Amino acid sequence: TLLCSILVGIFGTFYCFASISSINSADFVYGGDRLSYFFIRFFCVYFVLDLLYLMVHFPKEGGWIHHVGYFIFMYSSLFYSCPNVFVIFSPLEISSIFLSVGHIWPTKRQDLIFGITFLCTRII
Repeated sequence: TLLCSILVGIFGTFYCFASISSINSADFVYGGDRLSYFFIRFFCVYFVLDLLYLMVHFPKEGGWIHHVGYFIFMYSSLFYSCPNVFVIFSPLEISSIFLSVGHIWPTKRQDLIFGITFLCTRII
C-alpha cells in the first residue's frame, strides 16, 4: 500500500495539474495515453493483490467492498478509453502514504498529518 500510494500520488498529481493547465481540458480528461493506461492496469493489479492479502490475513474485515467498486470503475475507464477520468483523481491516495507508514512503523504514526491530508485531498 505504501509503495502504491507513493507512485499513485505522484503520478496522479502530475496528471491532475496537466488537466488543469490543458488548453482543451475536456479532451484531456476524457482521453488517455499509454502511460495512463499502464497506470490504471497497475492500480487494478494492486487492488487484486490487496484483496487477496485481505482475504488471507483479515478475512473478517469489510474494506474489500470499495476495492471491488474501484476496480470496476477503473476497468470501465479502460473499456471506454478514458483512463484519465480516474487518473486525475489519484492524488486522493496521498493520505494513504501516511496511513501506511503508521501501519509499517507504529512509532512513526502521524495521525494529525494523515487527518490533514485526508481532509485536504478527499473531503475538500
